[in-house]
Amino acid sequence: MLQSPAIETNLSVDLVDFQKLEIAEANGSLVLNVDFLASQHHRDLIGHYLMGIATLTISCIGLVGNVLSIGILTSKYMRGTTTNQYLIALAASDSMMLFFAILVAIRDARRPKYGVPVWQLWDDASFVPHLYPICHAFALLFQVCSNWLTAAFTADRYLMICYPFIAKRWCTLRLSKLVIAAVWVASFCYTLPRFYEYAYFTPLPHPAVRDSRLHLPNHWYQLSAMGDSKAFRFGYHLWAWCILVIGLPSLFIAVLNIFLVREINRSIKRMRFEQGIKTRRHETDVMLIGVIVIFFVCQIPSSVSHVMWGIRGYRQEASVPWLILNEVGNLFVILNASINIIPYYLFGKRFRTLFVIIYFGWMKRCADVRQRVTSLNHLLTPTLNRRPRQPSASSSLTPLAVATASGQGRSLPLHYCQPR
Repeated sequence: MLQSPAIETNLSVDLVDFQKLEIAEANGSLVLNVDFLASQHHRDLIGHYLMGIATLTISCIGLVGNVLSIGILTSKYMRGTTTNQYLIALAASDSMMLFFAILVAIRDARRPKYGVPVWQLWDDASFVPHLYPICHAFALLFQVCSNWLTAAFTADRYLMICYPFIAKRWCTLRLSKLVIAAVWVASFCYTLPRFYEYAYFTPLPHPAVRDSRLHLPNHWYQLSAMGDSKAFRFGYHLWAWCILVIGLPSLFIAVLNIFLVREINRSIKRMRFEQGIKTRRHETDVMLIGVIVIFFVCQIPSSVSHVMWGIRGYRQEASVPWLILNEVGNLFVILNASINIIPYYLFGKRFRTLFVIIYFGWMKRCADVRQRVTSLNHLLTPTLNRRPRQPSASSSLTPLAVATASGQGRSLPLHYCQPR
């Protein structure tokens, strides 16, 4: 199962210390340094294209895909297994993460203007700085849930494939629901500090620019004292996050998937004469290999970004390379969450069949109705050269035979309808 790296915007270039703005005096007026404005505009464009356009587009498509998957998994044809319980919880977690990621990416949706900071673009919408810290924390909360639900689901499949007799005792619906609830509660407790990482504030004008034309925001957000502290960055971002959210789930999933692939290969060798089983095992083998490769590729940018942020923190003068790495990692987050469910069903014939039946079954039903109507019209409409024979008054046919001869009722032999 694909995992999503952490959504991080700690390197956001809009969090500028107003006391450190480079201001120069020219002809009695105060202006911002030209190099600073050019660099700021360049960083804003990066965030706009990667987060405001690409992330919003992928998030919307992925959210629709996850909702469709939930509709299939909760249908009456897919209920009753622990696998479906974990997949439903995983799809719901990914859907919620994408929903809050859309709200986070709204901040970069407006195209930046040269010399206009991002907070000034949203000066007419005070809900953006209010929503961002909360939505950012919720997106991370469901990302943590997704990681550990993936690990729980991998353990469930490992027991069912490698130790089927033990799985009968431990892989039950009741236990799977308890594990899902425990993952959600533990993820919330772990992510709780992220709700206090940012603070909403109204900045006071700098004494040097109070009477100038420089427009400072009426409301925005910035890192709180806790979020900007070295202890929080080093302890939470560098160690706790990299170990508990990235390291342990990654190692757990990789090891169990290796054992799963080995067990599947042994099963293929034992059952190579049974074509159906061989085909099914081969599909699962290909799926697991693809999942592992995609998982580790998508994990790298976010892991590096977390380590760099935990060690060095945010620096305005060195933020452009970090911003690119951070935004690319965010894009991988959204991409993984959007296609998180696909690798498990790309090779699943049953899922594809149910997908067509549930979401495109109305097309087949409409075609069947049209076919019935066409057949009925063909029976009721007389041909050009021959009209249906009407019984004469002296005919010995009963009314049932008349109805049969005219194309109505059941097609019974005529001698069954004649009086004896």
